Amino acid sequence: DASAANERASNSLEVMQIILAGSFAFDIIDRLAGGTLNMPPPSWVSDGVIGQIIDIPMLWFSLNMVWLFLMCYLLLRLMRWLGRRASGVLTLRIRVNKRVNIDRLNDYLSKKEMETIDTSSESRQRTKKCTWTEPATKLNKLKWAGPPPKIEVFFDEKHGFLLTVVFVVDKKKCSLSEEGLLAVFLQDLFDGDVLLADDRKGVAKAIEKEPATAKA
Repeated sequence: DASAANERASNSLEVMQIILAGSFAFDIIDRLAGGTLNMPPPSWVSDGVIGQIIDIPMLWFSLNMVWLFLMCYLLLRLMRWLGRRASGVLTLRIRVNKRVNIDRLNDYLSKKEMETIDTSSESRQRTKKCTWTEPATKLNKLKWAGPPPKIEVFFDEKHGFLLTVVFVVDKKKCSLSEEGLLAVFLQDLFDGDVLLADDRKGVAKAIEKEPATAKA
């Protein structure tokens, strides 16, 4: 099945990583000794390695194996650490479909350090997608109950509708629930008078679900 195929692929990838780590480890030894540079070995290699290590049976081979196992071990530890860091990342997409004041929304977005801005113009609508990461200030860490998220907003600039919001956050370090993430973002829109008055009552219910995060 699919899960078994994924596990086999993961095991095969790990084997390839070990093979490449071993090749890299031996390349380092060759480079240090000048073996792949078409040059005679340095004096420290001749005096300290050839004379005292290589001439002793199996010592040079044993040191190479120790170096190989050390490099493979360090590589596996690094890959597992990177895997643990990548796991637990939450991508939350929320359909909002609320009217907004476009001028105030653009003013709100102008204060963010944008990573990407995509605009699409058609005869009936003009949509824009903006992506940024909230600054990792002390106040923001308190407000978001952990590392601030990356936020993506998708809105109809012609008709003044906020369509969707996407949050990308590390759930291992952020204690906010999904409703809490939305509540903090909506509170920012409230503070900037981005939402129109007719839609505030309905949206306010989402904030009331997480009163603590709204105050943060």
